[in-house]
Amino acid sequence: MAGPTMDSEVFAQRLSQLFEQARRPDGKEWSALQVAKAVSATGVATSHQYISQLRSGERSNPRFVLVEALATFFSVPVSYFSDNTVDDMLRRLVDPSSGIEL
Repeated sequence: MAGPTMDSEVFAQRLSQLFEQARRPDGKEWSALQVAKAVSATGVATSHQYISQLRSGERSNPRFVLVEALATFFSVPVSYFSDNTVDDMLRRLVDPSSGIEL
């Protein structure tokens, strides 16, 4: 089953935004290694290098199953990565000033 089309620049920006704003329970930023380990533990093989490359835009077109796993990890809908009409509510989900916790 094919997933939505991903614009690599938009994907990289949104993944970076999640890393910057979605925090670990101790308030620190998640590392690519931590995210890769958590995603891999769900059965979706990936590496911290690949996550970093997706985040920087160096790599693009991730498998849909990886996009799903990242969305689940960061508690956002899959459409967060591809929908060019992401509404203000979704943006507030990853905005710490909104008062909404992930």
